[in-house]
Amino acid sequence: MAPHIRTKPTPFASRGARHGPMFSSRATARLAALLLVLVFVIGLLRSGDGGSQKPAEPQPEGAVSERRYPPPAVPRKLSEATEQPRVAAPVVTAVDPDPRWDRFAVAVRSFSESANSRIAFMHSAWLSGIKNVIVVGNKNMERIGNTNMTMVDLASDVAKVAMRVQEGDLAIEDESTNDDDLTSELDEALGDDPLSRYLREAEQIAREAQRKHKNGHKSANGKDEKQESAYYRLRKRSTIPAESSRDSLLNQETTDHPMPRPDHEFHLATVRTLHKRFPRADWYLLVEDNTHVFMENLHHALFSMDPSKPLYLGLPTMATGACQGLRKATVSLLRDLRYPSSASGIIISRGAVEQLVPIVDRCIIKYQGCTTGDQRLGVCMREANVTMTSDTTLSNDRFQTRGAELTSMSFSDDACVRPISISNMAPKSFALMSTLATTARISKQQFSTHQSGHDPWSNVSTSTHPWLYTPGTEKLVAQTSPHYAPITMGDLLKGVIAAGEDKATLAPILKDSARPGGTEYDLDRSIVSLDTCRTRCVKDRACRSWEFDIKGLTCRRFKGIPAPEERPLAFSGMLHNRYTCNTQLL
Repeated sequence: MAPHIRTKPTPFASRGARHGPMFSSRATARLAALLLVLVFVIGLLRSGDGGSQKPAEPQPEGAVSERRYPPPAVPRKLSEATEQPRVAAPVVTAVDPDPRWDRFAVAVRSFSESANSRIAFMHSAWLSGIKNVIVVGNKNMERIGNTNMTMVDLASDVAKVAMRVQEGDLAIEDESTNDDDLTSELDEALGDDPLSRYLREAEQIAREAQRKHKNGHKSANGKDEKQESAYYRLRKRSTIPAESSRDSLLNQETTDHPMPRPDHEFHLATVRTLHKRFPRADWYLLVEDNTHVFMENLHHALFSMDPSKPLYLGLPTMATGACQGLRKATVSLLRDLRYPSSASGIIISRGAVEQLVPIVDRCIIKYQGCTTGDQRLGVCMREANVTMTSDTTLSNDRFQTRGAELTSMSFSDDACVRPISISNMAPKSFALMSTLATTARISKQQFSTHQSGHDPWSNVSTSTHPWLYTPGTEKLVAQTSPHYAPITMGDLLKGVIAAGEDKATLAPILKDSARPGGTEYDLDRSIVSLDTCRTRCVKDRACRSWEFDIKGLTCRRFKGIPAPEERPLAFSGMLHNRYTCNTQLL
């Protein structure tokens, strides 16, 4: 038998002997189990996945997955868009494009030196909603910034056209003529009284070209320009070193690689490349990398138009220079030529592109002497029997060109007008447009949850609002799409002001400032003081801006807000709180 060993009782043991045990064995087991359950629950909460997810069921081959949009995010304060002087490139997230915009094909012209930052801002603001997008530029890039987009080198594409001419595969008709014929053509076209300024400039440029050719004008490399064929000059332009900076390209004149502006070669080649990649698109859109497009508004404006017809749309621009080297065709093609400005966006229908594509190669060589790329496209369009479409739906005030100074834009009389594009945008302005779109989207999609009055979505149907539905279906995609944003000019001005853009322009009275671009609804030549002119505008509820000219003692009142321009002895101001759209637009 083992000896009994006496041990000194512990404090707990002695306490238990006097007062009874603190915990029974059963209570201890329950406490331990409770702690284990608590630790397990905390672990699940930290992981955030709520446990293992059920694997997705395989879909049958050929099935189309339904696009599921995340719920709209709560809008940030508009003032947050411009708090930082330096705006970092936004983080690009994967969001499904809007199926209503699958009928668009978009080409963005950029440069390798600026694409990484600019394209990211554009993608975050509006490009993410479009499925058919390409970026064209001066070199091939497999990845642009933190997006999944690539850049297509169109300079090489243009060089291939030049090689086809050299090898005899592409014939270009000779437009040349002697100097006497050119002089008579110009004199006959212009007459004693030139029709407009742009024809006079065309005459001056053409006559200067005459003089240089008569004197045997030499290029910087010592060769007679008359002896250099079109394909040779174009080939030199397309082989400019890719590492050259954008500024050097824009400022370069006559060097070993004469390329006055790289965008000269892009527009025609871009249309062909865009059509080749997306032949079933209804609308083709060409924009610059500093342009913001309100896709919802553009989609709404084009919905009632027939894309099978040859339509050529945008902000009208008049030809202000000659296409050197065309001779007889110069004056005839530039007479009254109107074409869309590439800065504000060029919109071409499927019908127009199908007429243009067969002659693109010939136009690339034939019209290389034109002043700008959009002018070359316009002249080639005229040769394809496509002229710029005049449509009141796309009025000029829907294309804004002062993106660098948002408060200096011109706001039309109707605050409910839907803008189409803003060009010359700064990076911080793209961030503002993104915030503005979020605010407009939530105010429409969640109307019944935080606003009083009649819910506009209750009367929506495929017959009344077909542009809000996925084409060919009854899916009201606009009510859940993260890209839906019907913005008005009133919304735009409100967002710009809330963001604190250029507060000096928002002063009650601007000195040495006039508003010449507007059409006044009231002109009074009997006003003798600035205060009287401003007071009359304040008392008149229809007045949203005013101008007083001290020299002429005239007071002009406007229903809209024309862009301010510098003028001595003039004062102007605006009442921006009155510029609102009170109609619910979807």
